[in-house]
Amino acid sequence: MSYTIEPLTFTVTLTLSAHSKAKQFARHQSNPQKAKQVYNNTLAVSAVNFYLQCLGFETDLEKSDSWNPAMQSLMDVADLEVKALGKLELPLSQLRSLEDLPRYLRENQPQTVAIDLRQWFEGVFTAGWQTVDALFSTQATNMALSTRSAEPFRENDPFHPANSVSAGKQFDLGMQLAYHRVVLMVTIAPGANEEVDIRVRVCPTGKQRYLPPGLQLIVLDESGATCPQLEAQAKSDDNWIQLEFSGEPGERFSVKVGLGDESLTEDFVI
Repeated sequence: MSYTIEPLTFTVTLTLSAHSKAKQFARHQSNPQKAKQVYNNTLAVSAVNFYLQCLGFETDLEKSDSWNPAMQSLMDVADLEVKALGKLELPLSQLRSLEDLPRYLRENQPQTVAIDLRQWFEGVFTAGWQTVDALFSTQATNMALSTRSAEPFRENDPFHPANSVSAGKQFDLGMQLAYHRVVLMVTIAPGANEEVDIRVRVCPTGKQRYLPPGLQLIVLDESGATCPQLEAQAKSDDNWIQLEFSGEPGERFSVKVGLGDESLTEDFVI
């Protein structure tokens, strides 16, 4: 007995807006043959875009060369920007089956390198991270950060300077924080039973005295789930928010800072 395995097919209904966009791009071409090529390429990219979105991949048509009239004129282009993966192009000579595409994309997703916190005890910091002293001296405007981020140390405070190591990273979260650059500060100190005590704090820099209201600070576990009791949200008069917890060697976690639809996530390993 023999069996015939039918290849995987996926039917895409191209919307009126897809055809409208294809016609719009085609009108930029004076050569009828080139106009037809651009029209067909635009519809092909629209179909792949729909398929990938159905599979849960994030795409960005606007960043694709196939959505750029100038690039359309210069080349036979039919690419699609896939977030976190780059541009996807499928030359006919290298075309593979449709069922291979999701596996190929997932296997080629870049692996996030976690920041090794134990290296901080040895004075080794990941690119983009600076000691707090270095961060303060980077720009004169950052000097205001020291008075806002510092607080009196208790005698038994595990994060006393003599016991701890601190580093920070300055960033913004796009348009919503255009005038509110903030610093994510992480402080580590030796804890009990080989654990590491960890404090994460977000504070404003420069002339900004307070954090943007609604700014969130969240600690996630290795699976990406929110850790219980490890969420903080800035109020209108907060000049910093922070979270404290402990972890064991080899344990992984992430720190997420977000405001509205914008967010930044840093991955760590103890």
